[in-house]
Amino acid sequence: MIPSWHLGRVPAKRIRAFSSQRFAFSKNSNSGFSIIEIILAVSLFSFIATGTLSSTLYGEHAHAKAGDRRRATLIADQTFEFLRSIRDSDSGFSALANGVYGFEKDNGGAWTLVPDVPDITDIFERTVTISSVDDNTKQVNATVCWPADNCVNSLSFDTYFSNWHGNFGTPGGIKIAVSGEGHAYVITTNNTLEVYDVSTPASPVKVGEVSLTGAGNDLPTALFYSNEKVYIASSDISAQLQIVDVSTPASPALLGTLAISVDGDSNAVGDGVWAGSTGYVFLIAHDSAGTTSQFFMIDATDPANASLLLAGDTYTTGDEQTPGGIDVGIISSVPTMCTTEGGSPNEGYVLHCYSFNFATPSYTQTIADADVSLAPSRTMTIQDGLYAMTPGGKVCAGTCTSPYTVSENDIYDIVYVTRSGRLYGYAAVPGDIDSGLKEVDGNDNPPVIITERDTGGTFSSVVFDSSTTPNYIFGTNKTGSTLGLVSFAPTPVGINISPSTGIVAGTVKGAGAVHCDPTTYPSPDDTSCPTTYTLENVIGDSIDYTVSTASTWITLSKTSGTISGGGSDTVDISVDAADVNAENSGDGLSEGVHIGTVHFMYTTSEGSADISRTVTLTVDPALGINVEAE
Repeated sequence: MIPSWHLGRVPAKRIRAFSSQRFAFSKNSNSGFSIIEIILAVSLFSFIATGTLSSTLYGEHAHAKAGDRRRATLIADQTFEFLRSIRDSDSGFSALANGVYGFEKDNGGAWTLVPDVPDITDIFERTVTISSVDDNTKQVNATVCWPADNCVNSLSFDTYFSNWHGNFGTPGGIKIAVSGEGHAYVITTNNTLEVYDVSTPASPVKVGEVSLTGAGNDLPTALFYSNEKVYIASSDISAQLQIVDVSTPASPALLGTLAISVDGDSNAVGDGVWAGSTGYVFLIAHDSAGTTSQFFMIDATDPANASLLLAGDTYTTGDEQTPGGIDVGIISSVPTMCTTEGGSPNEGYVLHCYSFNFATPSYTQTIADADVSLAPSRTMTIQDGLYAMTPGGKVCAGTCTSPYTVSENDIYDIVYVTRSGRLYGYAAVPGDIDSGLKEVDGNDNPPVIITERDTGGTFSSVVFDSSTTPNYIFGTNKTGSTLGLVSFAPTPVGINISPSTGIVAGTVKGAGAVHCDPTTYPSPDDTSCPTTYTLENVIGDSIDYTVSTASTWITLSKTSGTISGGGSDTVDISVDAADVNAENSGDGLSEGVHIGTVHFMYTTSEGSADISRTVTLTVDPALGINVEAE
């Protein structure tokens, strides 16, 4: 027998002879395979196995490649969020200096720019380049490459950052109050009280300001308006209470101050203040260590000579958690004043309530929460016989058995009002840069976020003015593109829309499906990422509504409808996979991140509403097979 590896050298005549002999043998034995048949079978099997294995490996490689590109896109997008937070922080627009940077976290956990050193996340290297367009505009390029050791792959995005300022002065607003008589009052980060004319609520105008006592970090912390005077709590150790006459809005004047001590500590800090029309004031303050707090009752009938009437018992807050505001209202038919303990993560969140002329607490309740990592309650309010407080990003009202999460970031201020027989809350969440104002319907369980507003900065304080027509929401940005006072018309009571979140989806260019949530892509169970939104009519009258979007790649199950009083309806929103992935069509989307907006609109006796939900779609590049000749 001739070895198979010698067949290429055997003369044709010998091959034919060998084949004839083998055929004769096979015919006689009626069994077995020839060497050539074995070779062909093995070759065919190897070809099929290799093709199957190559297909499997390619599929895994293509999926991994798409995943890497998606992660790189998210890292690039993350760059702009980091830069926005830096611009809107106390550092301001000037922190975006020209140069090449990477990122790192400071000791407080905030992202900072590091010159000339790209940062690395897993296998990805990010480089940020900042350059000036003009005095108030920066161009930013974010380039992400991978793997970081040789940067074989890369993608790059550009955007612009502007140094926009509002027309209401440069200081950042800390807290706000309204008179109900066409004026609003803002305490600021440069130790001033500003007065605004809000008789035209959509266009407030600053008409006056006055400097307060204190220097450096001695800032005002809270304020309250009553009877043409503004009472201010302060961190100034020589004037924790400051009283300003605003009877002439264009010329506010500081009338007097009062220094107090918390349990003998003269370096106390004022946290919250409330004043009655007769000139009696309640102040809550904490000691310099932030571990002990105390209530004070003050006679300010003569503002220039305010005096301490009564000091309540001290209570230990622990963990350097300071008090979370003060409010006065009716609870169980009794005039009551309350404050939060600030919120010790180790001991839960504690509410302290006192009778109007207090000596010791008349009511104390500890609100425990399983999430001990929550930040302290920064504010509290009383409305309709209930109190509400804000541990971390949650709202806890009444018995506080079911705290409701408004945000992953801390709530700094909240106000409750009754509108059309329903309890509505308005929360300030400065950590949510693009959605700092939350409007919440508190009647449902759990409550419903009606809408979220971009205030143009770090939204730190909010108040609802029911004296204006129509009613208006006023608030303050501590930092950001619009500093100081901002105003908004509240969403008319009418339709609540659930869920409050938008849609996040992903696809590969040319693929036959769009899948929800890129972190689980690809998912075999949907082809267009459909999401159902429920529209609930919360008033007695029927409401006509419309649904619209300017993005042709978003599909709506209906564009209009009517909901009877107390009834509900549903609208399905999905992504048109065929439209998105039409590679050679003008309707097809380019690679990258696309954001569309869906508008739900209706009109009631309170006015017209436009409630939106966003659809964010990431389109990855088409995958192909590379064939190389060898």
